Amino acid sequence: MTTEDLRTPFDLIIVEVKATSLTAALQGLDPAVGEHTMVLPFLNGMAHLDELAARFPGHVLGGIVRVVTTVDEAGRIVQFTPIATLTLGELSADTTPRVRDALETLTVPGIDTTLAPDITASMRHKWAFIVASGVATCLLRNNIGHIVATPGGEDAFRRIIAESEAVVAAAGHPVTGTERQATLSMLTEPGAVYTSSLYRDVTAGRAGETEHLIGDFAARARQYEVPTPILDLALIQLRAAARTTTA
Repeated sequence: MTTEDLRTPFDLIIVEVKATSLTAALQGLDPAVGEHTMVLPFLNGMAHLDELAARFPGHVLGGIVRVVTTVDEAGRIVQFTPIATLTLGELSADTTPRVRDALETLTVPGIDTTLAPDITASMRHKWAFIVASGVATCLLRNNIGHIVATPGGEDAFRRIIAESEAVVAAAGHPVTGTERQATLSMLTEPGAVYTSSLYRDVTAGRAGETEHLIGDFAARARQYEVPTPILDLALIQLRAAARTTTA
């Protein structure tokens, strides 16, 4: 089915594209959004919520997916770790009948699906993780295992994580001790072959989400007056690389 085939509203619409494709993906979607339709985006970052809420006011939920995957040269989805979770919630933090319906629909074997008590906090916490992993792997140009095996590598990761978490804390959503430990465990794991999706996109020459993920995060850090010197350095590098690619 394509947008040209849309005639009647859906109960639930899942938006799961790269941020750079969001505007195009929404074209022609209006016939599918009725009075009771829920629009559930699974994009990283936060800026997409503004675009969706302006387009479909009152219909948008918040959501995050945690998987570590990539698409290989044969077009196969490769999963690096067994992590597979899906979290959703009302942006108002209310537990409504409609969000419970969405949870029931999306609860399937193999994916740990839950309601978040505060989905905005959960989204910001994931954003901080993605920024930390993206900044480290893009700036240091390697996977986690090689970075932490290099003298000073683990310390660099810890400083980058502290920077990103300071920004979301200033926004009113401090990362809990349990979440911080999970981030540290994943991003300082010896021998890990994991790289960020941003790094994989950039090194493959694909259109990445630099501005949506790192640029927007840096802008919010300035808004909250939180210094992020390592993030800023990575952003300069990524923007300069983009200019080289398009030149």
